[in-house]
Amino acid sequence: MSEAEPMVLCPFNSHHVVHKSSLQRHILRCMKNYPDHEVCPYNALHRFLTKQLLQDHMMDCDSKMKNELFFANINAKVKKDAPMFTEKAGNGEIVGENWNED
Repeated sequence: MSEAEPMVLCPFNSHHVVHKSSLQRHILRCMKNYPDHEVCPYNALHRFLTKQLLQDHMMDCDSKMKNELFFANINAKVKKDAPMFTEKAGNGEIVGENWNED
């Protein structure tokens, strides 16, 4: 027999208890009724009543490290894989493929 799916509280209304897998869908519907909440930049499912609560949360957000690692990997990959065009033709145009040639 499988375990029951965990239940979580809605960040807007503690009377709303939903399955963890349904939280994102619930938040999208419920947030329309609570437009003044502050959104965590690391995880849009984290919502707070005040900027101070958000700032306190951001110091220990469990999604912060995941985001920082993700963007560090993306930035490293972009720098490594990005083509570098340094050669220029006499007229200042970048030398490379000519899409007009057949």
